[in-house]
Parts: sequence; structure tokens; C-alpha cells
Amino acid sequence: SGNLQGDMQKHPYGNYSITTSLTCAPENTDKVIAALLAEIEAIKTRGPDPADLDKVKQNWLKSYRSNLRDNHFWLSRLQQSALNQLDPALLLSYESRVNGLSPKDIQQAAQRYFDLNNYVQVVLKPKQ
Repeated sequence: SGNLQGDMQKHPYGNYSITTSLTCAPENTDKVIAALLAEIEAIKTRGPDPADLDKVKQNWLKSYRSNLRDNHFWLSRLQQSALNQLDPALLLSYESRVNGLSPKDIQQAAQRYFDLNNYVQVVLKPKQ
């Protein structure tokens, strides 16, 4: 299975990171990296498939609705709002913001944030 996640920070300085973790046999490493880079390029040029984006949005909303029942979720989000000087009421508009995302929005974000001239690639291999 794989994982791709992004993170933005305001403190101590404005920055972002996108991390991808993909597991494969050592002999498939080059193929998996090539496939990932091709998918990034496809998102940058064509955007995501609308049906795929809808699935992701539904997953985000399901997770959000579940998290709303968790005190830790509220505490961490309120702390982030205070630290980043954001209106905590933004948390309540999450569903409408997710529902408003379009394939074009994702394409534009990919073009902005997937800078393949500025990245680090690390491959962990099993000990021989």
C-alpha cells in the first residue's frame, strides 16, 4: 500500500512538504518511482479523474464526521487555529470547502506544489 500526504506550516517560517511512502520489492523500485512521477505529471497536466476526486472527497468527509465526536480532534484544531491566528469557525465550513473542490483546483495545486526541481528522493532498501 502507499501513502501521500501534504503539510503546511506557518511557524517558525512558512513552508510545506509533500511526503510519499510506497512499499515495493527492491527490483521494482525504479518502476514504482517512474509510475509515481508519471502520475504527478498527469495530475499537473490534466487534473484528477472527477470520479477519483469524488471518492477522495467522500473519504475525507467520512473521516471528518467521525472526528467531530473526538475531543482530541477539537483540541488539536483549536490549538492550530490559535497558533496560526485563524478563525476557528473555519473548522465548521470544512464540508463545504471539500465539496467545493474541483479537478481544476487540484490541478492548479499540483502545478504549484509539486516542484520536481526541488525535492528529495530517499529509497530504503533491506539489509543484505
